[in-house]
Amino acid sequence: MTNAYCDLATLKSGGALNISGSGHDRRLLHLLEEASRLIDGYCNRHFYVLETTRQFEANWWSPGLQQLLVPDLIGADSVRVAAKFDGVDSPPGWRTAEYRLYPMDAAPERAWGRPYTRMAIEPVCTPVCRRTDCHALVEVAGRWGYRQDLQETGVATSAALGAGDASVTVSGTVPGTEGISPGQTLRLDDEQVYVTAVAAQGLTVERGVNGTEAAAHEPGTSINAYRYPGPVSEACLQLAVQLWHTRGRAAVGENEAGRRPESSGGLGREAKALVAAYRKLAL
Repeated sequence: MTNAYCDLATLKSGGALNISGSGHDRRLLHLLEEASRLIDGYCNRHFYVLETTRQFEANWWSPGLQQLLVPDLIGADSVRVAAKFDGVDSPPGWRTAEYRLYPMDAAPERAWGRPYTRMAIEPVCTPVCRRTDCHALVEVAGRWGYRQDLQETGVATSAALGAGDASVTVSGTVPGTEGISPGQTLRLDDEQVYVTAVAAQGLTVERGVNGTEAAAHEPGTSINAYRYPGPVSEACLQLAVQLWHTRGRAAVGENEAGRRPESSGGLGREAKALVAAYRKLAL
């Protein structure tokens, strides 16, 4: 996936790498993306919002509402269930199912929320079914991830945006866009875009990322930015700084202590401590 949990302006700032100019922007952005994927792997979950449809196989043995464990879920758009019995070689017959999401106090669309991790689904079989070894397929279309926290940027599109356009013209001048930086994921209507460069009044973006589709947008469309948990963004920043210095020293084959640099294939101690509370067991 193309996204990052920290933005390029923060990485280049005086509190981090203190880099001016844009000569290394592409490489630095790639480091932020790599750091973000390392965090995902360590935590066994992701913090960006992925919009997609997933299928699960359930083995249900009792009547009534059935419990299904799911990966981090922000919200479901639709849930379908299909009976799939052993020995029957035919396409499943899907039907829309009623469901409830748990835990009920999750609130994944709040800045302090957490994801849904299970759902209760109405039974697959009819009342006349007497089987006790029923297998079922469950299809969930929705938004997946730890939470969806959107922040207003204060800018909007100032011109119509076609589905194939890679540049977004925004309202305001340079001060109006100083809160938007490469590495951020933005939302325009139902579409997510990934910022790769920022000019005075224009953004260069990758369209339709994280499972969304590129679409046309009218002038005046508000632009919101996705935010991630603070410790996750800080861990991403620290890890990107570490990767920058490690790879720079790797060119001469040793680190500041005169030893060969350690592998950059994982998180350092500080980054692990920051995201420890968000780590979950791999299923």
